[in-house]
Amino acid sequence: MTKKHEYLGILYAALGSLTFGYALSTGSTIIGLSGFVDYYNIDTFGPDPAYANQIQGALNGIFFAGGAFGAVFQGVVADRYGRRRALQVTCVIMLVATILLTASVHIGMFLAGRLLQGFAAGMLNTICPVYQSEIAPASHRGAMVGMHGFTFVMGQATCTWVGVGCYHMINGQIAWRLLCALQAVPTIALAGGTLVMLESPRWLIAHAQYDTALNTLRKLHGKGHSYEEDEHIAQTSLHSIRAQVELDARQKTTFLGMLRHRPSMRRLLTGFGTMAVNQCTGQTVVWSYQVNLLQGLGVLNDGPLLVLAGFMTLGAICNGGGGFVLDKLGRRKTYLIGLIMCIATLSVHTAMIAEYSGTTNRVGQGTGIAMLFVFVTFFAGCIDVTTYVYCSEIFPTCHRAQGMSYSVAFFFCLCALWTSMAPTVMAKISWGYYCIFIGLSSINFTLEEIGQLFGDDVAPDAANADGNEVVHVMDPPTPSDEKFANSVHLEDKDIA
Repeated sequence: MTKKHEYLGILYAALGSLTFGYALSTGSTIIGLSGFVDYYNIDTFGPDPAYANQIQGALNGIFFAGGAFGAVFQGVVADRYGRRRALQVTCVIMLVATILLTASVHIGMFLAGRLLQGFAAGMLNTICPVYQSEIAPASHRGAMVGMHGFTFVMGQATCTWVGVGCYHMINGQIAWRLLCALQAVPTIALAGGTLVMLESPRWLIAHAQYDTALNTLRKLHGKGHSYEEDEHIAQTSLHSIRAQVELDARQKTTFLGMLRHRPSMRRLLTGFGTMAVNQCTGQTVVWSYQVNLLQGLGVLNDGPLLVLAGFMTLGAICNGGGGFVLDKLGRRKTYLIGLIMCIATLSVHTAMIAEYSGTTNRVGQGTGIAMLFVFVTFFAGCIDVTTYVYCSEIFPTCHRAQGMSYSVAFFFCLCALWTSMAPTVMAKISWGYYCIFIGLSSINFTLEEIGQLFGDDVAPDAANADGNEVVHVMDPPTPSDEKFANSVHLEDKDIA
């Protein structure tokens, strides 16, 4: 069986996820470098902690604000010009942001760079899982789209390990500028990858480029057996996708059009809800300001960056493994397991901070640190990996790029809200800020099943394109039907 083009496409898109992860972690890592903190006078333990807290909050808040706009912009570009072209535009914007950050001589210039960096990151966080879901086979879509979560956390881990190395550089000014400059490495690699990536067959069919789509399908889903068998698979895939795209095209793809169409509105609300639960675990605040929190637990010098690097590395490993677990347990069960464990571990971590922060009790402080690693194990392995797979699956082809972009924009808006005010609020109520997330996460959240439950029509000739068994959503399911619970409305139907 030959899957070369399929795997290469997934890996090239994963470079975008890696780029996004590196950018995402820049804010949390750079505040651990004394050269940067001293250059801009933003030491939270210095003479003006109020100003320092405001700037540190702005470093992350403005990044996520830019990400919200970038996510929406990406949806328009990806639908109009294609997935590959959208990635190329993103690379250009990210490189401009990298230059601004590296050459920054004023805090305003650095914040402008973070805004532009966030804009590009929002674009990447939208298009990468969309592209991966559109070229992956249904039977392995969880694992393949889960690559987005794995590689973007690997990007975060890479950034923090680079930060550890930069911490020990003699010249503090070169250290933080090098951290910013290395953002260009995965960005340039991604730009090169877009030159050989195949365009999404769904986008090609949606734009009536049927011959190109057929050639793409031959490369993506050929089994490597006889010519007749491979040609049959490609032709079946083409007709399957075309039938569904033509059916989906009757629906308006504007935001207002999606709101007026009840099934599409339900999908949007489900996407928003999934992103909201992801944020309500408190994970963004946990890693964004972990350096400051660890100092309160007695971890000093390069210790906070080492712990953060280990935290991110474990997250990447769990995210990678979570993709395979996802295809076995199903989306809903995996998500709920992660949510319950995140609530439990964050509660213990918060209790340790409340009781032992600023003391000499190493056991209590060590327990608080250990809970961070247990927390990221379940968050990365269950919640984070499910979020992007599920959100990329619930939207049909005609709405996928825009639906995903609106969901990611909502995600970035929540991130901007929590991270921008976190330093100031935590300076006043300390560990009490975590209690907000514990309370929000405890609200019962049930993922809606997808498919006919959304009220969508399914093309009658939409067949499974890669030869895998299909669970037909037209059949009435039972609550215990695990196949139905793990099925994907027409993603298992329109193509794999």
